[in-house]
Amino acid sequence: MRAGKKDWFLYISDELVRAHLSVAEAINVVKGVYRAHGQGGAWLSDPSAQFLREGAHQLSSYKIKGASLPSEGVAGFRLIGNAPSFAGDKEQWTYRYCYLADPYTARPLAIIDEYYQSALRTGVTGAVALSLLGKRDSRIVGLIGAGTIARYLLEALSHFFSLAEIRVHSRSKVSQDSFAKEMESLLNIRVEPVQSSEPAVRGADLVATITDADAVLVQEGWLSDGATLCS
Repeated sequence: MRAGKKDWFLYISDELVRAHLSVAEAINVVKGVYRAHGQGGAWLSDPSAQFLREGAHQLSSYKIKGASLPSEGVAGFRLIGNAPSFAGDKEQWTYRYCYLADPYTARPLAIIDEYYQSALRTGVTGAVALSLLGKRDSRIVGLIGAGTIARYLLEALSHFFSLAEIRVHSRSKVSQDSFAKEMESLLNIRVEPVQSSEPAVRGADLVATITDADAVLVQEGWLSDGATLCS
């Protein structure tokens, strides 16, 4: 085998992605990719994800996932690196990048800083799923989790439904109240912070849990008839 041609290569920063990728555009991309996958025009790596972990010496952990979408002229891999939590750090450091290549020639095309894009894609994917599975006249949303992904999920849901009320619960009251205030202003929809998961879920048409909590978040009997839950 001979070395491939490497005459140019793009680096797309997180700032550029934020400036040029809106929620509405992300919705169209997600719908198009899942449609292509359903029609046999997109492929995932095998296995779909690989992990590199070593806990004994407090080393970083890694995850890699691949896909090919020939109709859009791209194939590539998503690489996530998480540093261990050290004393004094409130949160782990994380690095997320997409490596893109030509699906026919394997020629490298770009590296994309995927920090913003990762949260946007995850939130929008949940909203697209709820738009297809939920009742068309859904108006009340219950959220468990008040982070960045929840923000994009809720913003995307407003593109599909005529929402009238959102209830949100988070383990952090500060995050919960800040989220409610921000989203109410952004969407011009009433967003009510509630003190537990149950009042967020009961009576909601659409429910989404967006949290890494290792616990049962929705109990039997909380969901209304016809409600749709996305986790």
